[in-house]
Amino acid sequence: MGASCTIDFTIRVMPTEPLPPLVDGGRYVNEASVSGTGAQSGANITSTSNRVPLAPDLPQLTITKVMTGYADVDNSGSITLGDVLTFGITASNAGSVPLTDVVVSDTMISPDSTTCAVLQPDADCTLTGTYTVAIADVQAGSVVNTATADST
Repeated sequence: MGASCTIDFTIRVMPTEPLPPLVDGGRYVNEASVSGTGAQSGANITSTSNRVPLAPDLPQLTITKVMTGYADVDNSGSITLGDVLTFGITASNAGSVPLTDVVVSDTMISPDSTTCAVLQPDADCTLTGTYTVAIADVQAGSVVNTATADST
């Protein structure tokens, strides 16, 4: 009488194609139940656990690029030919799983890329580089370039 048995286990929710519909405010839930027969009474016994919310494993990589400063080479007070612009490009893991081989690139700056082997959730991979304003930028009236972030 009064015997009990405890079983502990870990579950990892893996996304499937397509993902099943989310419940409980955008989450999956886990619920366990047990049933058996009373050893002495022969009565059926059942019990159901509380619902436990589970977050699915979802990768998400975001990128932000900002000009963090510039060297005003000719002391004109504005960005002109020959000035050196400094850019910071940050790739952020906004997902719930680690990302591997995160490469942040911007072909116009030097250095033009950096690689982070593993990027944990809520962590950043940052590239900082410089670009010298060229005559083509002056003629175009602006400096236009694009940064990218990729992960395998």
